[in-house]
Amino acid sequence: MPAPGSISEYYTHQQHAVYRHLELCLGKAEKDAIHRLRLSIKKLNAFNKLAEHLCLADFETHFQNTKKIRRLYALAGQLRDTQVQLHLLATAERKAGSDYSEFNNWLVNRENKRFSRFVQKSQNNRLAPVPHIANTQISKKLAKLSQQTLLDNTATFLSGLLVKAKKLSTGSIPERDLHRIRIITKQIRYVSQIVKHCYSDFNFHEISFESLRKIETVAGKWHDYLVRIELLERFIKKYEHSDHSDSIKYQAFLTDCKKELELAYKNACRVVKHEMKTKIIDSEN
Repeated sequence: MPAPGSISEYYTHQQHAVYRHLELCLGKAEKDAIHRLRLSIKKLNAFNKLAEHLCLADFETHFQNTKKIRRLYALAGQLRDTQVQLHLLATAERKAGSDYSEFNNWLVNRENKRFSRFVQKSQNNRLAPVPHIANTQISKKLAKLSQQTLLDNTATFLSGLLVKAKKLSTGSIPERDLHRIRIITKQIRYVSQIVKHCYSDFNFHEISFESLRKIETVAGKWHDYLVRIELLERFIKKYEHSDHSDSIKYQAFLTDCKKELELAYKNACRVVKHEMKTKIIDSEN
């Protein structure tokens, strides 16, 4: 079994991953590069939540860098959302046999602008050099924790997150709560996998990885459809239609998208309620 210090090494590795993927993104706006950056930030944020629970963080200095990471995540998210919408639009065109080239061009232009903004803001708001002093202190304190203390506290932390998600899934689920459930389930999975990576005998028994993935998938689909409606409505408002048929075409497309969004929302709520009631002892890595 790995020494307890391995989790601090994993934490340091995740910090470096954010910087490494950021440098790659600043060079090009490829979908995979943006995705890897956002994923590395989500994992680091989940780990930071655990560190806060363990009372390891020097919150004053730690929070300053955390705010920068959140701003970076938001900027990358705007770019990533636009890239996802380009993919959804291409799929919709193939499926319906329709041409939405005006909307496609608008999205491409938006992608270029968001990338320029991402580069500019990232360069103007550089993160503190790695290793940051607060994060170094967290890594050192993680290394000093006994294995049993860390595993017990991790289980308590994850149980608390799951309780929050279950409360949010009780009764009707507003869109805001569905979004919060989506975030919480990701945090549970990331923290579980991180600790599992370092301590192979660790298992969080209150919900399975399969259930977490199902929730993430359906909630993620709903979120993508929600963003599509927001961007499509913005496009329709700004776009000067060349003729009346274009206006009819995009209004019909908007109506179809709203129907798909409603179905995705209902399905996400159904899956969340079902999986939150499921308790499976998980043996997955």
